[in-house]
Amino acid sequence: MRFVDRVGQKFGLLTIIARAPGRTPGGKTIWLCDCECGTRGHAVDSSNIKTAKGCGCLRGYYGPPPRREALTQARIKQMLRYEPETGNFFWRVAPVNRPDLVGRRAGCQRPDGYWCIAVDGRVYMAHRLVWLYEHGCFPDAQLDHKDRNRLDGRIANLRKATPNQNTMNSKMPRTNSTGFKGVCWNKRRDKYRVRIGFRGKVVDLGFYKTAPEAARAYDYVARRVFGEFAMTNKALGLLGPQAAGPQPCTGTASAVRASA
Repeated sequence: MRFVDRVGQKFGLLTIIARAPGRTPGGKTIWLCDCECGTRGHAVDSSNIKTAKGCGCLRGYYGPPPRREALTQARIKQMLRYEPETGNFFWRVAPVNRPDLVGRRAGCQRPDGYWCIAVDGRVYMAHRLVWLYEHGCFPDAQLDHKDRNRLDGRIANLRKATPNQNTMNSKMPRTNSTGFKGVCWNKRRDKYRVRIGFRGKVVDLGFYKTAPEAARAYDYVARRVFGEFAMTNKALGLLGPQAAGPQPCTGTASAVRASA
């Protein structure tokens, strides 16, 4: 195999300065590197050099420490400053070897829209860190964003919720073709069908001649079953101030609970 001289090449924080004499027991070339943290002559063999990020100084930032302790309120307040008005965190103390981050907003946005922050080598959801910062412990349930904005980490915008309540406080699915949440068209009946999800089950609420009537029936039950967590068609701005149409009987909400 042709030898490749890598002196001067940079991998992560490492810069190769020389080839060490001899080889590893497996016959690999050994390179001596300088690290940006100040370490000189760090040895890395040729099989690991391309994936190397540093001399080990990044362990506390990119990976878990050898003995990771549970994150506490005292630790999070030592590392981060929280602004309850905006819901954002800022670095008080920078992660290892990143002094440029002091004073800057901590974390980044995940593909699913949530904000996350790496603290002591572990990635946390920012809104759960808010709860720890303000209440001294992680929540023992899911957290719901009242305004459905996953980037709004204000403590006033967070509340504990069951998985079902969290799901209920959601927008209308993109696949909906009727324009109303909880309403679908039933071709066989030639009417609009209303269904609502509760505790992992789908419960039928009947059939209606028009989509707005069906939407109001959905809202009626949703408010009584989910209370403040109900995201109704009216709350989404899908229903105007029309006069109320036919509503399910008063026992429908109880029937939904009983069905699950």
